[in-house]
Amino acid sequence: MSILPQIPPPRRADHVRFELSGGHTRALGVLRDHLGTLRALRAVAALVRRQATRDPFADLPPVAAEDVAEWLCRRQLGPVLHLADVLTQDLGLERAQARRVLAEVIAEVGALLLSRRFPRLDPIAWARASPQARETVARAVFARLGNIFAADVDSTARTLSFDVRRCRFVELCAQVGQPDLAPLFCAADERFFQGAGAPVSLERTRTLATGAACCDFRFSLHAPEEAP
Repeated sequence: MSILPQIPPPRRADHVRFELSGGHTRALGVLRDHLGTLRALRAVAALVRRQATRDPFADLPPVAAEDVAEWLCRRQLGPVLHLADVLTQDLGLERAQARRVLAEVIAEVGALLLSRRFPRLDPIAWARASPQARETVARAVFARLGNIFAADVDSTARTLSFDVRRCRFVELCAQVGQPDLAPLFCAADERFFQGAGAPVSLERTRTLATGAACCDFRFSLHAPEEAP
């Protein structure tokens, strides 16, 4: 009998494991492709130094022990903030070039994270499940990703729709004075869900990061004969 997947709760250890088992390697690969091996290694060394000596969230309230979602978002955004400075200040890249490199790092690492967090949904099980069961799966996935603070969820036998009303990445980027970084995280969704092996198809016409009132995610499940 086909059933919907059980999504485990988010854990800090799972994200650290992701970093060590693929996230860091993927980021280094992007830096090497864009900067060459020697400058990529210089960038990594400078990044490590900055992470050891400066907390980009020092002016924000500390993360509560039970707030895994906030921890996840700061864990992902912190290196991005440091890398932005490394590229321009330590390596001397022009702003436009630095932004291209940064965008590619976020898109590649973010897509890899999604590939490990977004479940493969059985279209038959999805069609048979109740709307409440579908929403439970959707919100469990939200929790695993960390950034979706509030969202309205709806579904049909072939679709999952949700309007994100608050995004932690958008809010965090604004709080640290870098609101222009928030749209780069949206590119990770596009990189993953537009890929050939994506478990579902995504359409999205607006995002909070670009000033809209919500992010309108519209997922369509593949028919059984179309599933990759």
